Amino acid sequence: MIGASGANAVLSLRDASVRFGQGKTVGPFSGDFFAGDFVVVTGESGSGKTTFLRLCAGLLTAAGGSVDRSAGLVTGYVFQEPRLLPWCRVSENVMLPMLAAGVDAAEARARTEGLLDEAGLKDSAAQWPLTLSGGMAQRVNLIRALGIGPKLLLLDEPFSSLDAAGRSKMLDLVARHGRDAGMTVICVTHYPEELSGFTTRSMALGADGAAI
Repeated sequence: MIGASGANAVLSLRDASVRFGQGKTVGPFSGDFFAGDFVVVTGESGSGKTTFLRLCAGLLTAAGGSVDRSAGLVTGYVFQEPRLLPWCRVSENVMLPMLAAGVDAAEARARTEGLLDEAGLKDSAAQWPLTLSGGMAQRVNLIRALGIGPKLLLLDEPFSSLDAAGRSKMLDLVARHGRDAGMTVICVTHYPEELSGFTTRSMALGADGAAI
């Protein structure tokens, strides 16, 4: 387990596990995550890193243990693959989650323009996703998650498709938004050294998925 008492935590896991198929269980996972945390999660392939993130997001239900989230916790999730809507232009991909979350249309447009500019994508606003490079698509993926103003941001290998300059730019952007909003960031990565300047705590998953 990482962290102290979970009383003021944004997210707390207590021996939470996930069961797949015929009895395959991943976990248990335990940890407390607080506002302002930037937690890096590492582990070998098969240790359950993506399962852990999806459990934190509420995309999976714990078969055992518990997952407690702050009431009304707005969560952004960045998958390893961008998963952009191919029938929507770049600006629409960024703006649609904001509109779905109830953000005023004018505010959503302003946020979208600002985020595209910060990510170096201002000139790509009208492009279709299938015309983007892998790195550009992942930058759109990242700012789409930031646009809803999450209090919990979950990142699954978010910088792997970016070159060194792109990783630095987007990491700075995520860290800056995180600090400004008091966001809790949990990032799965195989390259924790690249995030060392931003990390407040680290969490390693063992072969059985448990926090060690």
